[in-house]
Amino acid sequence: MGILNFVLVAVTFFGAYIFLVRWLTGWKTLEEKYRCDRESPNELISNGSYRWVPASLKDTKIVVAVEVYPDALWLRSTLPLTIIFKPLRVPWHSIESAGLRSSFFGKKACLKIAGIKSPIYILGEAGQKVCEAVQQSNASI
Repeated sequence: MGILNFVLVAVTFFGAYIFLVRWLTGWKTLEEKYRCDRESPNELISNGSYRWVPASLKDTKIVVAVEVYPDALWLRSTLPLTIIFKPLRVPWHSIESAGLRSSFFGKKACLKIAGIKSPIYILGEAGQKVCEAVQQSNASI
């Protein structure tokens, strides 16, 4: 009986952890609108590919992979969160605004996405490339 109780408690805590992390980061809300079923849209050529990029969602920081495609921004969390976070594909027209801000660690992009309350911050060169892509997309509309 002791092992069964242990398994039930472990499953309960793991499930609560998954729920809490998805809710705290805001990834759950992003997933509801911009979930991508494929790992990476390999039929398109990326304009920029970045791995291990620090990003801030809500009040939490995670590490993501960023791909800049002609029609969308593609985001995927890194291990171990890849297990519970599905990849995202955010069309450029869904990004309402993008701007660069200075931080202690360098420049970071601030992205306001349609239907999402909190902005996403992407640090470094990846953030700069995303801002450029948003500006090019807005210029072509």
